[in-house]
Amino acid sequence: MNHPYRAVVFDFDLTLADTRYGIVECVNFSLGRMGLATHTAERIIASIGVSHQERYKLLAPPDQGLRFQEYASLYQRRSEDIMPHMTTFYPPAPGVVRLLKDKGLRLAIVSSAYRSRIELTLDKAGLRPDFEVIMGYEDVSAAKPDPSGLLEAIRRLDMPAQQCVYVGDHVVDGEAAQRGGVPFVGVLSGTTQLEALEGFPHIAILDDLSGLPEALGLAGFAE
Repeated sequence: MNHPYRAVVFDFDLTLADTRYGIVECVNFSLGRMGLATHTAERIIASIGVSHQERYKLLAPPDQGLRFQEYASLYQRRSEDIMPHMTTFYPPAPGVVRLLKDKGLRLAIVSSAYRSRIELTLDKAGLRPDFEVIMGYEDVSAAKPDPSGLLEAIRRLDMPAQQCVYVGDHVVDGEAAQRGGVPFVGVLSGTTQLEALEGFPHIAILDDLSGLPEALGLAGFAE
C-alpha cells in the first residue's frame, strides 16, 4: 500500500446509513410506553449523534431522570425489531466499504448506537463480514466524545492510532478523534454543518462517503 493508512473506523448513524426515521420511531415508542410526551421528528433528528443518556435528558421531563434504564430497555428492544428494516445505507457506502477492503484496509465501527442493532442491520445488507470490530453503546463505559471506545477498537485491530482514520458526521466524532490522536474525516451526511466539523483537525470534510477513497490516497471511486 502506498498510502499512510491501514484501517478505517466508521461512525454508523448518519455516516454509513440514514437511520433518522427509525430513531424517531424508537424514541417516541419508548417515551410513549413510559407515559411521557413524544416529540417531533425534527427535534429528535437534531439529537442524533449524542449518547442515549444525553438524548433522554434533552427529551424527557427533568423529573423523569431516574427512569433512563427503563427508557433504554424499551429503546433497545424496539430498535432491534424495526431498525434493520427502517435503515437505508447511503448509496456510496457499500461500494466504498468493499473498495477499502479490496485495497487491504481493515474496517471497524464505533457508534453510540446499540451494537446489537448495528449488527442486525449489517447482516441484512450483507456487510457484516467486512467489519472486524464493532463497538456500540453496550461496549463502552463512556460515550463519545470520550475517545475510549475509539481507542479500544484500534487496540483490537492492533494498529497505531496514526495509521487509522475515524470517519463521522457529528462534532462528537471530531472531538473523539482529536482527543484520541486519530486522524479524522468528516462527512456532511448528517445534521452537522461544515463550519462545526472544520473546527477539528481533519484530513478532509466530505459531502458524502464517495470522496473517502480519494481523501485517503486510494484510487478513484466511481459510484
